[in-house]
Amino acid sequence: MERMKNVEERRTVRTQDAVFAVVFLLCLGLMLWKAKRGIGSEDEHFYITLGQRTAQGDALFADQWDIAQMIGVFLAPLYSLFMGLRGSAEGIVYGFRLFYIVFTCFVGTVLYGRLRVYGMAAAFAAGIYMLFAPFNIMALSYNTMGMGFLILALCAYPEKTHTPIRLVLCGILMGCAVLNNPYLIFLYPLLSVFALKKSPVFPRKDWVFLSAGALCTAAVFLLFVLHGAPLKDVLASLPHVVDSSHGGSLLYHAALDGYHLFTAFGPFLLLFFAELGGALYVRRHMQYRDTLMTVSIVINILSMLYVSFVRPYFPLMGGFALNLLPCALIGLLVLILYPCEKYLQSCFTASLFLSFMLAFSSNVGPNSFCCALIFACTVTAVLLHRHFPKGLVQMAVLAALLVFFRVHEDFGGAVADYTVPVERGPLAGMLAEKSQAADYEERLADLEKAAVQECGGINIVSTHVWEYLAVPARICTGSTYLYAVSREEYIAAQEEYMASHADRLPVLILADRDNPYFDLDDPWLQNFEKIADLNQGALYMREAAGNAAE
Repeated sequence: MERMKNVEERRTVRTQDAVFAVVFLLCLGLMLWKAKRGIGSEDEHFYITLGQRTAQGDALFADQWDIAQMIGVFLAPLYSLFMGLRGSAEGIVYGFRLFYIVFTCFVGTVLYGRLRVYGMAAAFAAGIYMLFAPFNIMALSYNTMGMGFLILALCAYPEKTHTPIRLVLCGILMGCAVLNNPYLIFLYPLLSVFALKKSPVFPRKDWVFLSAGALCTAAVFLLFVLHGAPLKDVLASLPHVVDSSHGGSLLYHAALDGYHLFTAFGPFLLLFFAELGGALYVRRHMQYRDTLMTVSIVINILSMLYVSFVRPYFPLMGGFALNLLPCALIGLLVLILYPCEKYLQSCFTASLFLSFMLAFSSNVGPNSFCCALIFACTVTAVLLHRHFPKGLVQMAVLAALLVFFRVHEDFGGAVADYTVPVERGPLAGMLAEKSQAADYEERLADLEKAAVQECGGINIVSTHVWEYLAVPARICTGSTYLYAVSREEYIAAQEEYMASHADRLPVLILADRDNPYFDLDDPWLQNFEKIADLNQGALYMREAAGNAAE
């Protein structure tokens, strides 16, 4: 009898692995199909320039003033690898989308392997993770890498046999997650409290080895930072490392998020609170548990269809991420109503914690902090499979919606409009919309004209961040992303950067005539003279450099 049972278990596991293989190949095929469609947004190209700048030798927190610059330590090796293999930046955006696919598939495979013991839903859970791309931007960003490293860290955490090696690895990976998404660092004080109180939730021994791993990551990163610039330069630049577009008080963020959520979900938002209240009541009257779960799932599915198609919340900008909210909510109901494994509780809580931190720190809107719920949704699939299998219908709806938006929408337009192949430059290998392709060619011609000049550095005043990738010159500006919210802030940032970086001022400035910040009367531009009119703007050279060339 025991032998027959073992044979049946092995057969079940083989079937489960075969199902995951099919899910994996379908997700991989969809990602490869989508990778060529759409030239991407300034966000996607901005992430790559962070790796470009770090590879060029820019010192973190000294030469760059972007809040997201820490991800440069992860992207610089990939940038150098691509440049070494290709010899130029030709097709680099497409290349980085392939890097994203490799990373996502790796994390998805590890996630499946870790959840495999919980049954067939592990394949489904991993597939949901691989289908989702924040804002539909297939890029290695602080969002994708932050969540990816968080998942890897929790997959490394041992559930039963707490071996030191795995705990240290968990700490190293958690440190990597913090570098991508600094808000995760607030998990550490919470874990420390549990450890100091000798709570069974997080033993003190685990805390010691996990801390050792996290300190390894922190030490390497700190050495990297101080190798690039002395501590006084780093400290002097820290006041500038602020993204004004993410400012505001906690009360402001709470009010704004509440407004946006009500705008998106309407009356369903009130029903979500009713579900939570009902769950707390049903804990004392368990005979109503299945009824509450069934009603909640029906409500949540209707809310997902409503926010996706009836009153869509900026789908082109990633508003479809709001679908993760009702899916995470049903997972929370399972945790309230059923006795669940502590490991799954920990994974779900970590994802929820990150989402809360993003909600209180960013005014980008709920389509931003909802992205952090993707890990909670993968765990929800496993929880439903184990405790309320009928609820997997809602997760199937989520998967279908993720496929729909991946196929039809892209950051900046509809996928069906991308029909013109781009044949050269950093966007080579992509399919663009007709007007985008024409504009791209004009800007590429401008850059080719600028590249003729012998220069040591360039500042491109444009919202088309990919232009930096097309020019081999050193980047000489505080940020390649123009995130200032007013012209006064923009001018102040330019003046402050040039005043503190007199040893590496740009020789050339390529200015987009349609840029909302740029003007010929800018005080920081007084030492430059116009040397050429271009298709989309003008080219300026620093006077001292021009005289030296003569």
